[in-house]
Amino acid sequence: MKTIKFTILSLLILASTTILAQNSKVVRESIKTDSTQEVMVQKEYIPIIREAERITLLPDFQDTAKVQLDFTYDIQSSVVYGTFSPREIQPAKLMGEPIFPIEHAYVLLGLGNYLSGIGQLRVGSLRQEEYQWFFGADYHGSLGKITDQWEKSVDASFSDTEILAGGKRLFKRSALEGKIQFNQNNRQYYGTATNPDSVITTELIDDNDFQKVTKFMANISLYSFTQSKSNPNFNTSFTFNHLKAEQNIIEDMFTAKINIDKYYDAQFLGVETKFQYIITEGLMDTVNNLMVDFNPWLGLFGKTWQIQAGVNTTYDEKNTKYHIYPNIKLHYNIAAFFLVPYIEITGNYQINTFERIIAENYFINPRLWVTPTENRIIVNGGLRGMVSSRLGFNINFNYQKTDNQYFYVIDTLADPFNRLFNVEYDNISAITIGGELTWKQSDELNIILRGQYSTFTMDSLSAPWHTPRVKADLTTRYRMYDKFTISGDLFFRGEQPIKKINGTEGTLDPLVDINIMAEYQLNRIIGFFIRGGNLLNRRQYVYDNYMLHRLNFKIGAKLLF
Repeated sequence: MKTIKFTILSLLILASTTILAQNSKVVRESIKTDSTQEVMVQKEYIPIIREAERITLLPDFQDTAKVQLDFTYDIQSSVVYGTFSPREIQPAKLMGEPIFPIEHAYVLLGLGNYLSGIGQLRVGSLRQEEYQWFFGADYHGSLGKITDQWEKSVDASFSDTEILAGGKRLFKRSALEGKIQFNQNNRQYYGTATNPDSVITTELIDDNDFQKVTKFMANISLYSFTQSKSNPNFNTSFTFNHLKAEQNIIEDMFTAKINIDKYYDAQFLGVETKFQYIITEGLMDTVNNLMVDFNPWLGLFGKTWQIQAGVNTTYDEKNTKYHIYPNIKLHYNIAAFFLVPYIEITGNYQINTFERIIAENYFINPRLWVTPTENRIIVNGGLRGMVSSRLGFNINFNYQKTDNQYFYVIDTLADPFNRLFNVEYDNISAITIGGELTWKQSDELNIILRGQYSTFTMDSLSAPWHTPRVKADLTTRYRMYDKFTISGDLFFRGEQPIKKINGTEGTLDPLVDINIMAEYQLNRIIGFFIRGGNLLNRRQYVYDNYMLHRLNFKIGAKLLF
């Protein structure tokens, strides 16, 4: 059977071979016969290469032979000694902030030229959780004389006395505070605009040669100090002021304030109210007056900005008018309080009480009454921030439009020597550009420099009397070492226009007042000081005909116990 299959397979292979050979012979003969025929090429030959598929996977060989690593080793270490020896560091101790001791009382006494003296007393409670109290007394005065502009020796004595006491009761979220204060200020009328030799009069009344002002103040207040969404903050106070001056001048003032604000998620709501009732006797205007302030506001804040918007309103019973002013404040924090631009637009109605005016100028006519000043709009803006942790700055621009602004001029009708001041009124627009630089190097060196330049536009007056265009102050304090400290102040006021008694315009020279003080602390209890004023020893006028004491100094000691 196998022999028959093999024979049949061999015959089939032989037959196929014979057929292929005959076909090949026929093709060769056909090509040879048609070799003389034309061949038409329709398109040039273009080779085509098909895209090759690459093998991207590497072959993976499965090795069945495994090598087992099994060995041990040892490290023999040795110490290498060098020449460097590190400094030993003591272990740190976790401690609370140190509580510096405070003294129970403080006394300072000093004497100087011009028969001057200074004294201070402070007595207070030590650290208490529930209450605090204090008592203080100050005196500063002089009995000396100066040489005036007429080359005459005149009495330029003055004295300032203050006695105050107060206490505070602390609660969990609020405090009750009270204070009483007594002041007495004496000033001699030594600035004569007229040469005394040219005055022919026997009307020299000694009672009119000085001003004596006695003041008493009592205040009680209750306020909270918490920020909570559930409870509003409040600040309430009641104040009584009594003033008595020469020529039977009396002014009593009752003031009540109620301020409330409420904190929400991203805003504050608040209102400030003030009731003020004034009773006067002996002034040119003795009509009693009631003033009511009502100032609501809304505050919004974010991570880098704060906005407060509201109105300031004042009702004046005397002229039965209601005054309304804007109260808008915007602060934007550019770089974590290192750069803060700000702008504020406000206004207010200012009551010029006799107490306020005489504290500004003790040489006014004792019966002078000054009408209220209306600050219609005050635009205050600028840029403040920190250049470093020690250096801070504030660049400021201010525009103010004011009605009934008062300016001091010599009162030519008050007395024959023209020693007293009256006021003139005008509407004024003022533009002020100022700046401030502060440098604080821990407690060793502190420097504060302030300056400003102003321009004024008047409606009727030719100049803003007794108002300088340029102001600059420099305050420094340097602790050379633990026991010795030196401090100084420089006050500069530019030229001031004044109105002479004949109606012409004059000018006061710039005022440059340099003060310096050196302190030596012998120990924690006893210290000594020396203080000098007006170191340039110049004739310098604060008001027309009223000059400062020339070079003056005081030496004294202070005691802590």
